[in-house]
Amino acid sequence: MSEKQINHSQRFGIILVLSCGIMWGISGVLGQYVFQSSDVNATQLSIIRQFISGVVLLVIAAVKGDKRALTIWSKPKKVSYLCCSLHSQVSWACSSHTSLPSNIPTPQPAQ
Repeated sequence: MSEKQINHSQRFGIILVLSCGIMWGISGVLGQYVFQSSDVNATQLSIIRQFISGVVLLVIAAVKGDKRALTIWSKPKKVSYLCCSLHSQVSWACSSHTSLPSNIPTPQPAQ
């Protein structure tokens, strides 16, 4: 690899790390806002977040022209793997969000 490619790769990596950190930091605030301003519960929010993440990843794969992203639908055995992994992912997300006691104090907005 040339030095220019390494610099581009490092710059891209730094941008990814910074954007992921910002999104992770904002997610708690946005989750709290959604809970306070609507009737969405933790389970529903987890399902919505998982669905949006999957759609975003498929769009990125489609934009990059990666044909392997959609080959999972070609064989029934692979579809069963997909359903199993989706079920376990949603179950883990729901259990992690609902396992906390509901009496944990949360900061209230200043009035």
